[in-house]
Amino acid sequence: RTYTVTIAPANTPPTLSDVTLSIRQGDAVAVRQISTAGDAQQAANTLNFSISNGGALNGVNVSFTQIQATGEVMANVSAGCTATQATFTIGVTDAQNVTTNAT
Repeated sequence: RTYTVTIAPANTPPTLSDVTLSIRQGDAVAVRQISTAGDAQQAANTLNFSISNGGALNGVNVSFTQIQATGEVMANVSAGCTATQATFTIGVTDAQNVTTNAT
């Protein structure tokens, strides 16, 4: 008998870049790039995305996030009239359940 053992390459964590986004108090909802994501083993737009604080903090709202095929992480971002600085932790998780976070 002959047996074949196939060795799969190791799964590497997805990548996620930090992005500093500046908006003004009272800015209406607009689609903005909030990060760039990627993964060596799967298409960027198949990664799962998460954001801390439910996407709302200090009058800043981040919602309806989508990862484009090119890796740009796009979201609806707005700031209320009394909004102050907000820092969110975002994350992407690949099909092997490996997560990368960025702030």
